[in-house]
Amino acid sequence: FNVYVNFPIRSFWGWDCLQNRCIKLPRGPTPDFPNAPINQNLTSLNVCHLTCGPTIGNVWPLPRSIAGISQRTTSRIDPYALNIKTNNFQEYPANEYWNVAMNRFNEMQMSKLPQGVWGLKINNFLTINVTVASDIMRHDLNTNEDYTLGLTPLPDSNEIIALIAAQNFYGARNALETLSQLMVYDDFNNAFVILDSIAMTDSPTFRHRGISLDTSRNFYPVEDI
Repeated sequence: FNVYVNFPIRSFWGWDCLQNRCIKLPRGPTPDFPNAPINQNLTSLNVCHLTCGPTIGNVWPLPRSIAGISQRTTSRIDPYALNIKTNNFQEYPANEYWNVAMNRFNEMQMSKLPQGVWGLKINNFLTINVTVASDIMRHDLNTNEDYTLGLTPLPDSNEIIALIAAQNFYGARNALETLSQLMVYDDFNNAFVILDSIAMTDSPTFRHRGISLDTSRNFYPVEDI
């Protein structure tokens, strides 16, 4: 039988953050650049995008407030052992919505890993503590979708703590979506990394949601609009 295993291939090239942009540079001598010096400070493109730029390269839409952005430190975590804890979401339907959100979050991390990858380099584990004030699922124009998100390595420990605080499920779900964008697969080191020292607050810019109707290629009667 055949066994297929995905080994990360170390490239001749790497990426460096120069003037808030990820620039491709040779990691050392190459056939095209035989005199290039060895550069140990280059990263993979994913990690460069995560740590480079005037804000946070991967996060969109941008949170309203970000602190700790000057450090841009990362930690290697185990994507198969993400520990999510919450003080609420015990009753229906909040518990079902929360289970869907957690499953989506875990699936998004798995989708970042190359198929068949193994032997990830792991130094830390991520614990996500979610605190919400209410499990009421009613959603209208006055629903508070604000959240705060903080990431901190525990001293003298191999644990990274993510603290999420929100008024309800909707804010906590938004925080999970942002947290997901702070984690990437590093193909240079065969590791799953997270931006580990940062704090942010966020809320929707508008209370309503917008839609776009393509009436040039799809005719909609006035009554439907």
